[in-house]
Amino acid sequence: RAFGGSDATEAAVARALLWLAKQQRKDGLWSLQGPYADGGSKENPLAATVMALLAFQGAGNTPTEGRHKAVVAKAWQALIKRQLPDGQFDVPPLPSHHFLYTHGQATYAICELLGMTKDRRFADPARKALAFAVAAQGPNGGWRYAPREPGDMSVTGWFMMALKSAQMAGLDVPEDAFAGLARFLDAMAVEQGSRYGYLLDGYALAGAPGPGAGAPAAAGPVTEAVSAEGLLCRQYLGWPRGHPQLVRGVDALLAGAPLDWDRRKDVYAWYYITQVAHHLGGPAWHRWNGRLREVLPERQVPGGREAGSWDPGGDKWGPFGGRLFTTCLCTCMLEVYYRHLPLYGPAAVATADVPTP
Repeated sequence: RAFGGSDATEAAVARALLWLAKQQRKDGLWSLQGPYADGGSKENPLAATVMALLAFQGAGNTPTEGRHKAVVAKAWQALIKRQLPDGQFDVPPLPSHHFLYTHGQATYAICELLGMTKDRRFADPARKALAFAVAAQGPNGGWRYAPREPGDMSVTGWFMMALKSAQMAGLDVPEDAFAGLARFLDAMAVEQGSRYGYLLDGYALAGAPGPGAGAPAAAGPVTEAVSAEGLLCRQYLGWPRGHPQLVRGVDALLAGAPLDWDRRKDVYAWYYITQVAHHLGGPAWHRWNGRLREVLPERQVPGGREAGSWDPGGDKWGPFGGRLFTTCLCTCMLEVYYRHLPLYGPAAVATADVPTP
C-alpha cells in the first residue's frame, strides 16, 4: 500500500499465479504455445519457464517458501539439470534469435533467486550463468542474438537486470561490463538521452560503407519500449532522480504510451515504463499507477478455463509471445510495489491515497 498497491492488485497477482501453476508441465517447464488458448507463434520452453518463475519469485515464492514453493522447486530442478558447463541452459527448442534474450532472462531469474534465498545450491548455477552473460557482451557494450554480436536495446535491457540482480546477490560483476553498457547507452541515446533507439543503423553494424559513410551512426527506431529500457538502465547506472533527461524522458513516455488496453496495447512497453516510473516516484508514478492498478485487474480474465490470465489479443507483441508472455508481464507489473524498492529512497514513496492527475 505504501507504494500504491491495493487489494485488487494483490488479488490479481494471486489469480495469475494460480493460472500459471495450472500450466506447468509434468517435466517442470512451461510452454509458450499451450495447452492454454492463444499461444505464441514459436515455442521456447526456457523463456516460458523463466518468465513464469520471475512472476512467482516476484510474489516471494522460492523452492522452500511461499504458497507455490512446490511449483518453483520443480521448475528450478528441471532448469538446473539442463545447464551446460559453460553456463547456458539447454532447453530446446530455442529459436536462434531467442538465444541471448532467453539467457539474459534466465540469468536474471537465477541471480534473483540466489539473492532471495542465499542458498548455496543456486550459487554455482548463478555464477556460471553470469560468466556466460559477461562473456557474451558485444563490442559496443550491448547484447543481441548471439554472443559478441553488437547489441540492441531490447535484449540489453534483460542483461542489465541480470547484472544488477547478480550484484545484489553478492556475485562479482566486472566493472568493465557496466562501463561497456554505459557506452552502449550513449550510442543509443536520442534527444540527449531522454529517448533511445533499438539498434544502430545497418551500415554501422556491418562496418560497411554506405550512404552517409563517415557520419555518426543513427540509433533507431525509437519506441516507448526501448526508450523505457534505456531510462531504466540509466537509473541503475546512477542517473539521479532529478536528472533533466530522465524527467523529460518519463514525461514523454507517459504522454505517448498511455495504458489504453483497447487501442494501444503494448504490455512489453508497459512492463518497463512501470519500473521506470516506480523508481522515479512522485507525480509521474501517481499518474501511471493510477491507471495501472485499475486497468490490469479489470482486464484480467474473470472466469472459465483461462481465469487469472490476460488475453494477448490486440497487443503489439501478443501474436508472438501469446497468453503466457502477456500474463507473466502483467503479473510482474502488479508486483512492482514490493519487488524492487525505489532506487531513490523514501522521497520516492508514493502512497495509494494521492489523487491521480
